[in-house]
Amino acid sequence: MDTNPAVASPTGAPAAPSDSAPRPAWAARFSAVKTWAVDWARLAPERVLYGCDRTGVAQIYAWDQAADTHTQLTSKPSGVQADLAWLAEDGQTVYYLDDEGGSETGRLVRLPFTGGAPEVVDPSLPPLSIGWVKGLAGGVVLFDGSDAAGYRIYRHEGAGPSRVLYEHKNEAYGDTLSHDHQRLAILTSEQAPNRHWHITVLDAATGTRQAELDDGPDATAFSNAWAPFDGDTRLLYTSNVRGRNLPGIWDVAAGTRQPLMLDLPGEVTGVDWLPDGQGVLLAQDHEGRVQLYTYDLASGTVTALPHSPGTLAPLHVRPDGAIWYNYESAAAVDQVRALEAGQERRLLGGDQALPGTPLESVHFPSTEGASIHGFLGVPPGPGPFPAIVVVHGGPATHATDSYDPFLQADIDEGYAVLTINYRGSSGYGRAHQDIVQGDPGHYELEDMAAARDYLIARGITEPDRVVIRGRSYGGYLTLMALTRQPALWAAGCALVGIADFAMMYEDANEPLRGWVRQIFGGGPEDGSLLFIARAPITRAAELRAPLLIIQGRVDSRCPPRQMEVFIERLRELGKPFQVEWFNGGHILVDMAETARLETVFFDFLRGALGDRAGNESPSAAPAR
Repeated sequence: MDTNPAVASPTGAPAAPSDSAPRPAWAARFSAVKTWAVDWARLAPERVLYGCDRTGVAQIYAWDQAADTHTQLTSKPSGVQADLAWLAEDGQTVYYLDDEGGSETGRLVRLPFTGGAPEVVDPSLPPLSIGWVKGLAGGVVLFDGSDAAGYRIYRHEGAGPSRVLYEHKNEAYGDTLSHDHQRLAILTSEQAPNRHWHITVLDAATGTRQAELDDGPDATAFSNAWAPFDGDTRLLYTSNVRGRNLPGIWDVAAGTRQPLMLDLPGEVTGVDWLPDGQGVLLAQDHEGRVQLYTYDLASGTVTALPHSPGTLAPLHVRPDGAIWYNYESAAAVDQVRALEAGQERRLLGGDQALPGTPLESVHFPSTEGASIHGFLGVPPGPGPFPAIVVVHGGPATHATDSYDPFLQADIDEGYAVLTINYRGSSGYGRAHQDIVQGDPGHYELEDMAAARDYLIARGITEPDRVVIRGRSYGGYLTLMALTRQPALWAAGCALVGIADFAMMYEDANEPLRGWVRQIFGGGPEDGSLLFIARAPITRAAELRAPLLIIQGRVDSRCPPRQMEVFIERLRELGKPFQVEWFNGGHILVDMAETARLETVFFDFLRGALGDRAGNESPSAAPAR
């Protein structure tokens, strides 16, 4: 029996336009089918929900293991993000956020696991940003939702409007529901509305507060999983109160906490309980790679599990003890794997015509004695090469050993690539992550300049051949670098970037406004001059290097108006820039469109770098 949908079901990449030139070899990077498991039904574990982009756009699929069937449930032209779809625990119902064009704001809808037309769960609610849904038997569903009025946790039962279990003006999100459905743990920021979270436990039926776990205004705690038995009030959680993410056990009823004592580098997060309730599954994130462990609560024994190195996003532990996880590395496209009886096997996806180039894990020095970690990819040959410094979004995320078709195509095209985990990134402790709060665009730019120096010192590139590229917050940093460090960069590309945080704040959805308040230490309404001082548009006149701007027309995270104003300012100043708009939101889900944007990027670099571009193409004047 073949359980790989990329084999058992029709596949195929989106066809190139009939009038297009022959596709370059790297185009296969963008047609590699990516697959992500969402979850299985707790009461019917043979029913599995997953996302896949085999049609060229990410959609949601149902996998009935018992019948060995795969059913495509959605066919939205703008796609459906896998992290915005949920499977009810009885396996009967699938929920997803039906947004407009990838805007990530819309209505919660449901449809049968076997397929059918979606229906709105609660038509009385306005469009919302939704990040967590828990479907129970009988059509009962709990979910979070936010808009300009604030943040709420809802409970919907049958017909009629949903009931609000929790509401606050500060950020709050759903998280975990106990095995017996009695207790709901949510993330709240009532006392410190800057994304230093604490855990609030509610009565899941009434919303009555039962307990709080708050490690103070400078620490963050979040829940992972309740113990797997009715009446068991133990909650696996993770907190960075000790300076980095480390797990613990909180007995909510007894009011006791047991931090897990671990002698492991990096940050360690709780994942789930083992079926017998005597141990837990942990994930160690160290220098961009994830390692899974089990922890025996009685003995404190930590056991590393055998699996391939790379980036793992573990799911819950199956009732039979099997561990499922989403897996990728620089060389392997997104797929679903399982660990069973010490053996790793592929479950879904993983077909790949063109394997990726493995990346080197590197460290380089920056200012104030900081050591910055990143991943380096170098084309074959003696070099030196033109180089691209890649800055991730977030900022509280980090570059990992993962499959990035953009990065792999860059290497194919003859560019060295260094993706960096600048100060502000997660994964390296609380001090490394929090240093940018209230001070954006400072330490990050110092680390970006240090990355450039590192590439030159190693002889990988030359001073006039280094390009900066970033996405989202990384797009903001790209614009900051080009306007604050204009002598350092030969060109830059800002993908769904931010040129003016104050204007972005006016147009963004409510969760993103909360994020801005975190980064800047408050909102524009508080009168902070930092919004002017740290805005790329403020120093647009300093831009020297050619700039490529790629922006989505319905992006609710980096709304288009602020970029339109920036573009007009550049045009008034006569600056060298090129703009490419796409009809989508913040997340690129259309693989044909994504490959087209990479072609735009390479054409731009040929114009910016001339015959010193990666593929030694003839020079061309940069477009405006």
